Amino acid sequence: KAAPAIILVTHHIEEVGPWINRVLLLKQGKVMTEGSPKKVFTSKNLTQLFDFPCKAKYTAARWTLVMG
Repeated sequence: KAAPAIILVTHHIEEVGPWINRVLLLKQGKVMTEGSPKKVFTSKNLTQLFDFPCKAKYTAARWTLVMG
């Protein structure tokens, strides 16, 4: 039997744990991109989302947003 679905709404990628297999980025109420965290949390996507240079790092099963 499949586990129940969980919807997590957050502005912090640090809260996206290894158990989350799909993420959705929204900008101005519209879907910007969706897919696996590895596919979605790219420098290009995050810079476009926040209108500021940034990237994501994944270490020790944890995402971190790096600004600048």
